[in-house]
Amino acid sequence: MIYNFYDWDDTIVFTRRAQFKSYRDAIRHYSNYELEWEEYNRVFYGNSDIFLASLLSSQETISKIKKLKSDLYNNIYHKEVILIKKEINPSHTNIIVSNSSKASIERILNLLNIHDQFKSIITRESFLGASRKPSTDLYHYALSTINSFKPDEDTIVIHEDSYDGMISALNFSEQSRIKNIEINYRPHPEIRDTSLKHMHYPERLSNGK
Repeated sequence: MIYNFYDWDDTIVFTRRAQFKSYRDAIRHYSNYELEWEEYNRVFYGNSDIFLASLLSSQETISKIKKLKSDLYNNIYHKEVILIKKEINPSHTNIIVSNSSKASIERILNLLNIHDQFKSIITRESFLGASRKPSTDLYHYALSTINSFKPDEDTIVIHEDSYDGMISALNFSEQSRIKNIEINYRPHPEIRDTSLKHMHYPERLSNGK
């Protein structure tokens, strides 16, 4: 049996522009800062907590930005998500392993009518104490859900698009000591390589609301 472990964002669906617009509008609502697309990819994506802390001194405002971002994404911009992985082999066991929220993933799966193509969705909500990728927690948990896995016969194929995801997959491969693990690392062509992040953040706004 072949078990596909699919990352979600920018692997199965292209969500980054929808995520960007949601954060851009939320930040704009609570400050005078205008988040740009290139900046979002270069330093914001994957580092939102650090970026927002450098931008605003108020944790209350940051919490409001995150809530508004989620509301905008789930109610408006999720409709702009684009399906990019259009061929999912039905003879394989296909599992989503993602840092994203399960509710958000399920909403888009249903919108695109592809929910039935995946056996399960593994996120940080799947078990207490799980850390985000590049931690290997999610992949170890995904493996633990496969009751019939045969190490000498079955194959795990991990599909990732990001540097953190690739590191998570590589470390999981070493830790699990499973012979048949393949890693398919394929960044989305619209996204520049952010493996070497330039840790530069904007000056904190003195007039943040």
